[in-house]
Amino acid sequence: MTGTLLKTITINQRGTGQEIISANEFNAGMYLYSLVTDGKIVDTKQMLLTE
Repeated sequence: MTGTLLKTITINQRGTGQEIISANEFNAGMYLYSLVTDGKIVDTKQMLLTE
């Protein structure tokens, strides 16, 4: 893990929703992604991509 920010998605509405990220945008590997609300990290999850 290099700690490099690869993508930022801004969501302008609150409430239930979803964002679809295409796996072919990234190389195989382990990625961490976080939900940030009002400048604070709410949750962080892990995603593993294989070839």
